[in-house]
Amino acid sequence: MPRPIWKGTIGFGLVTVPISLYSATERQEQLSFHLLHKKDTARVEYRRVCTAEGVEVPWSEIVKGYEYKKGRYVVMTAADFAMARTPATQSFDIKVFVDAHEVEDLYFNEPYYLAPQTRGAAKVYALLRDGLKETGKIGVGTIVLREREHLAALEPMRDALILTTMRFAHEIHSPRDLELPKPDESAGGKPESAAQEIRAGGGASAGRQQTRSA
Repeated sequence: MPRPIWKGTIGFGLVTVPISLYSATERQEQLSFHLLHKKDTARVEYRRVCTAEGVEVPWSEIVKGYEYKKGRYVVMTAADFAMARTPATQSFDIKVFVDAHEVEDLYFNEPYYLAPQTRGAAKVYALLRDGLKETGKIGVGTIVLREREHLAALEPMRDALILTTMRFAHEIHSPRDLELPKPDESAGGKPESAAQEIRAGGGASAGRQQTRSA
């Protein structure tokens, strides 16, 4: 049994469901490289050098600062970061239910599996899962993971409930500045011919809209 990375509750209305949250994906291993001196393949060291004095600075004399204007900084202290930290909560409170097809895939980020913690919770878990399937809805709310508040969506997938963190609207770039063809600019071709080709090779499609209610 995998270890849960978070334990808490799903809350909607007067109902709470104790659940455990598990990662739904495996991070791919990435190759890492070191910088070497070409002549003798010795490791190249990074040194923390003050740009004003040209001397190496020890960690004890280093602070963090936010550049609010070119060359101008506000120094941040540990107390400042503590005040800005999002208080940890152990609940995912559903704020609204929306039709699954209304949320574009661009907003979805990292998926997690949810599992009930107890037999009693399993019954309510199943009722929520099946209710979402029947209505074609997803539940949207917020959750605090790793000291950061995330927008997230709750949706059914086969026997499981999936919680997927989401991007906020201000994190999405609009395509309006791109030079894109209009719907009627298909270079003289017939849209139905492309549709036929797509249908002919459509057996392997596994889009998000298909898996939501599977």
